[in-house]
Amino acid sequence: MQFFSLSRLRPAAVVLLALAFAACSDDDGTNPPATPPAPTGLAAERSDDGLSIEVTWTPVTGATSYVLQRAVGGSTGTFEEVASDLTDAQYTDSDVTADEAYSYRVAATNAEGTGSFSSTVTVEPGTAGEAVDTLEGSITADRTLSADTLYVLKGYVKVASGATITIPAGTTIVGDTATLGSSLWILRGAQIDAQGTAEAPIVFTSGKPEGSRAPGDWGGLLIIGNGIINRSGEVLTEGPQGVTEVYSGGNNNADNSGTLRYVRIEFAGYDVSGGAGQELNSLSMYAVGSGTTLEFVQSMAGLDDSFEWWGGAVDGRYLISYESGDEHFDWTEGYRGRNQFLIGFQSTRLDPAPDAGGQSSDPEGFEADG
Repeated sequence: MQFFSLSRLRPAAVVLLALAFAACSDDDGTNPPATPPAPTGLAAERSDDGLSIEVTWTPVTGATSYVLQRAVGGSTGTFEEVASDLTDAQYTDSDVTADEAYSYRVAATNAEGTGSFSSTVTVEPGTAGEAVDTLEGSITADRTLSADTLYVLKGYVKVASGATITIPAGTTIVGDTATLGSSLWILRGAQIDAQGTAEAPIVFTSGKPEGSRAPGDWGGLLIIGNGIINRSGEVLTEGPQGVTEVYSGGNNNADNSGTLRYVRIEFAGYDVSGGAGQELNSLSMYAVGSGTTLEFVQSMAGLDDSFEWWGGAVDGRYLISYESGDEHFDWTEGYRGRNQFLIGFQSTRLDPAPDAGGQSSDPEGFEADG
């Protein structure tokens, strides 16, 4: 048998022999196929209402799926997985709020594993052409909102005595769903001036995007007046310890807490007592006097009562309760107001938001006691 050295082979034969050895190396697993390269073309765009973000990227050849990570607060935050096994080069992130920045990065996967992550892209708070403002803590001076701004209620927001919050027609206020019980309180001696129109109502709603909202996403609207109740001593509103307010001791059933006209309150309510019967309602009225205007107000998909009165004498007209979690209309403690043109519609029992509370065991159209 004759043997040849590489030095005696022609250059072309050397190349062919090298390729043959490379092929054998692949076959025996010493140089396995690579994972996919990092995706390119990553982009993210916030929706018009600011409550969802569409993330897209350029498809990677050979990729079987993708892993998407997100950092809340921008690129300096901690990246965590929000979706995996994505087969399309896009994802709609609906678990966002309008007042936060979010950063994203994506990696491709094939049979060999997950490749490197792409460069990041960051979406700033709000939407193009729309301002976002957060309401939190105490409002101690007159405050006028703007219909051109999306407002986020964060926590228990209280308008203090002597101050008026003015909300123009067409304004939208959303509850921060990450802060359970986020709500707007008009305290005794304060006023709310919320005058929408049929064409441009004022809307209080969930901070989640449409299609994923649920009863209890936020706390609701509470008004405390200087009217009369039929209980003595210190009586507190419903609410968590340290947040409740005294509403007993009033002596003026003609008290004026402001105006609600063409206002819609959606997906509100919150069980503050762990099932012990203490819940925030869509609209809670404590000792509210007849000087207050309440007309063309709708509650939709609340966790507890749609409209509840504790004493006082405020009148109401054109009140609509749609799919209430408990009572549509509920009054107690000597309420003496008059109501005209009420509609309560119920066709189903909606599931509450996680950790917000459970379904009522005894929902009614009307409840009147005290």
